[in-house]
Amino acid sequence: MQFDAFDRILKFLELMAQPAGATKQEVCDMLGISVRSFYRYLEFFTNVGFKVVRLKNRYSFDANSPYFRKLTAYNFFSQEELDAVLALMETSSQSDSKVKLLYQKLIRQKKWHVRNPYVVDKAYDDKVELLAEAIRDKKIVILHNYSSVKSSTVTDRIVEPYLFMGDNDSVRCYEHISGMNKMFRLSRIGSIELMPVNWIYENRHTQFYTDAFNFSGDTLYPVEVRLNFRAVRLLKEEYPGCSQYLFRLSENEWELKMNVCDFKGIGRFCLGLFRDVTPLGGQEFLDYLNKEVRDLYWQQGAIAPGKRS
Repeated sequence: MQFDAFDRILKFLELMAQPAGATKQEVCDMLGISVRSFYRYLEFFTNVGFKVVRLKNRYSFDANSPYFRKLTAYNFFSQEELDAVLALMETSSQSDSKVKLLYQKLIRQKKWHVRNPYVVDKAYDDKVELLAEAIRDKKIVILHNYSSVKSSTVTDRIVEPYLFMGDNDSVRCYEHISGMNKMFRLSRIGSIELMPVNWIYENRHTQFYTDAFNFSGDTLYPVEVRLNFRAVRLLKEEYPGCSQYLFRLSENEWELKMNVCDFKGIGRFCLGLFRDVTPLGGQEFLDYLNKEVRDLYWQQGAIAPGKRS
């Protein structure tokens, strides 16, 4: 039908208007279009006044686009208005389902104000697609001209990619020559060659995690912290990924229970807000904080080196 193309344009607009946007593959699958058509849609919307935002592998429209602002001018709060309303709602009860729904809508709207636009990078997308294919089909790849900061070399690496990390800006691989699992940044890869050879060392692939403080590792450690209103607001602003692990205890008291890969991130936050935060557990985390405090006092001369415990 003559309206099919128009329907796809509207669906494309709907997907890209979401605060989180959508991946290229998600758009192609939902609209039944090719990758080439995806880029033609992007070009069309750019030409009519939309600014395209790319956060790693997700695409969306910038809320500050001239045309987009016309559509939303009478429906959106300003940043200052949003902050004021959200602050009031966070200090009040959200037991009512309608209040919860309104709060969630306002949070989604706020995301439009804090997103940072990136230039669309087709070369980056191609790397993600090749690595995703290799992971899915369990294939070996060659990372050509990989630039290593640690060794100051540019070499080819034969690897078995098996896990994307962060926002798909890095990939976890088993490297054949070293016999180790390593992280490789996509920005340092010259090009990727997909080999018609299956993984050989799958049994050596180790699990790897990235916590809400952006620390990575193959082990998770439990932490438990009690926070007041000020600490919670700062935690949500600086580390929004922690929000899902927060439990409200009272009007001015929350509890954070989560696993981390390293105590440094959560440790810095707790020590920087020691009047607003009470660490509760686990024991390894408490031992880490105690050692950090002792070291800090020792460095400032408050405790003689010989009396350190």
